[in-house]
Amino acid sequence: MSKITIDPQINVGKATINGTRITVSTILNLIKNGYTTEKIIKAYPVLKKSDVRASLDFAQGRIEREETIPNNIRFSFA
Repeated sequence: MSKITIDPQINVGKATINGTRITVSTILNLIKNGYTTEKIIKAYPVLKKSDVRASLDFAQGRIEREETIPNNIRFSFA
């Protein structure tokens, strides 16, 4: 069973850790800002290491399914 839920009734359909209102994007943002798994769990005691790992696995899966951009189109991201 997946630890991540996408349900329009919960967090407006954002990917959310089951049994919480904590989104995958929240976990990714914390990691981006230097939080370790232990620090995330301390900030959100309801979470387990497996929840943080599931968030990373979910994000990785989404990125792997992204479409590539043809070479003749250029995008710039800040």
